[in-house]
Amino acid sequence: MDNILGKDLMVFVDGKALACATNHSLSIEASQIDVSCKDTGIYGASMPGKITWSIQADALVTVNEDGNLETSSAASLSYTALMDSLMARKSVKVVFSTVGNAANAAADADGHVVPTGGWTPAADGYEGYAVITSIEANASDGDLCSYTVQFQGLGALSKHTNP
Repeated sequence: MDNILGKDLMVFVDGKALACATNHSLSIEASQIDVSCKDTGIYGASMPGKITWSIQADALVTVNEDGNLETSSAASLSYTALMDSLMARKSVKVVFSTVGNAANAAADADGHVVPTGGWTPAADGYEGYAVITSIEANASDGDLCSYTVQFQGLGALSKHTNP
């Protein structure tokens, strides 16, 4: 059994990895229904209720060669595309998975090793539809501009399988 490095676990939105992501988390919760009664005595009892899930991701805000906020490319999804989805109240397909392809052997001029065409998810994660419930941009003096995005699941979270 091997461990997974954090760099190898990514969030993909509508088929594209988040650009310059730094952190991701998937949270799944089963609410509890109280089934305590006289028969359980002084102890409480519960049973699982509805399951909800959410994903939080942190990433760096990127700019293009002209210094303007970068828009999404064929390879990755940008801050502006996520803002557009939030403002349009559009649901997105989210995949939380390890990467299915290898990094380039050599870095490009910007130090990136993203494969041509972008990262792809492996067939070992989870997927579902979600809405973006919040985006928080952080622009501290002397630090890189970053953002945190929250996805709230709509319905089932299922095993991801590549088409």
